Amino acid sequence: MPDTCGTGLRRGGAKTQGCQAVKGGGTAAAEQVPQHHHTGLLARELLEGLGDAIAFAAARGNANAVRLLLEQGAEIDQLSRAGQSALVYALSNGQPGTACLLIGRQARLPDPQRNAYLLPAVALAEDREGARVLVEYLASHGYSVDATMLGDTALHSFVAKTYEAGKIVAVVCHGTCILLKTRLSNGELLVKGKTVTGFANAEEDYADNAVWSYGLLPRGKHVMPWRIEDRLKAMGANYVQAGLWRGFAVRDGNLITGQQNFSGEETARLVVAALGE
Repeated sequence: MPDTCGTGLRRGGAKTQGCQAVKGGGTAAAEQVPQHHHTGLLARELLEGLGDAIAFAAARGNANAVRLLLEQGAEIDQLSRAGQSALVYALSNGQPGTACLLIGRQARLPDPQRNAYLLPAVALAEDREGARVLVEYLASHGYSVDATMLGDTALHSFVAKTYEAGKIVAVVCHGTCILLKTRLSNGELLVKGKTVTGFANAEEDYADNAVWSYGLLPRGKHVMPWRIEDRLKAMGANYVQAGLWRGFAVRDGNLITGQQNFSGEETARLVVAALGE
């Protein structure tokens, strides 16, 4: 696999450029996207600084706005106020075309050990050809479909201390993996006896079938090597869910969990309500 990747993106529902490999570190394919006078950026994002603006554009797959901001002086690895680069926003929001544009311009690839979630996020992107190329690229640069947060003991400790301090702990989708090995100071698992949600078995099945059908993974090779729903139940949690791809979140004391990536609003409402008490 070459050290850069090409672009494929959609504007107004029409596919404008197929995803293709870029050889020798060049950016030709990444540059082959149509020019538009309207970038789609809101004035508010521009006023908040180039770091936030380029992140905003990248998250929405607006490659033209990303290019314009770079031409106006935005640094390609500049961080938003949330501390993430434009490439992270493009990858985590399943925007392979914009991600390939940034990679073609030598954006720094995030650490695969700390950002393992990015590969499955890309794999489910609407642009299937772009997803295929980008998954192969990430896999060749240290990303693994088997990576989880189970071994991140420092993060487990942080979550436990936050929870025991009476502060809100909120996790969404596959972020609930962190709860599987988080133990309190008394040695008990944080989730034991708690009502929680997380990525459902039915959603894992859907994701597996999607990547298999497009040849992104060999049939039988799973996006996740195990199921969050099954693990949570086995650890004594009261696992609940609302059905396939339905926005859903649940609160148990100061622990708030969201089912999957469509549950951000429901999770945020519970967090805001908890903080207001």
